[in-house]
Amino acid sequence: MCLERGILKELIGFAQESNFDAVIINEELLGKSFLRMARTIEKECYVNASEIQSPRFYKRQVLEKVDWKRIDDGWDEMEIFLEARKSSPPLQIHTSNKKIWLIADPLDIRKKLHHGKYFKMYKEKYDSQVVRRQFSFRYRVKLLTKSLKISLPYGLAVLVLKFLDFLFFHIGRISSYL
Repeated sequence: MCLERGILKELIGFAQESNFDAVIINEELLGKSFLRMARTIEKECYVNASEIQSPRFYKRQVLEKVDWKRIDDGWDEMEIFLEARKSSPPLQIHTSNKKIWLIADPLDIRKKLHHGKYFKMYKEKYDSQVVRRQFSFRYRVKLLTKSLKISLPYGLAVLVLKFLDFLFFHIGRISSYL
């Protein structure tokens, strides 16, 4: 990940001068290939979708209340967010105007398989509205239809990529039972 210039100053300012507990930082894939551009448009569709996006920056007081022993290696920043919500409700969340640029494979099959493998455990730990919506195919498609309005070719690629994500996620889920 690469942070946009000035983001650390902004985040420290939030922590010192505001009533926000956490900050969501929007993501963009670095690079201009067709698939990377499609993924960037996908991420635009998730802006203000708190079931999909999770904060990447927290005030120390929030993180001190998190039960770090409950966080498994199967998940990423969303699990930290769900634990923080449990220990410090209700969190006041802000979204930064700055970005994080991801240096990532636009089709990270291993990540989706990994998430699928840990899904059962994750769902049992966090059986909440956030988790149900996070993994709802219908909800994702609803969000991703925005991509078709942004650009038809990229929007179609977004839908194909998301279908592949779900496919590999479910293969990971099946493998966890074997």
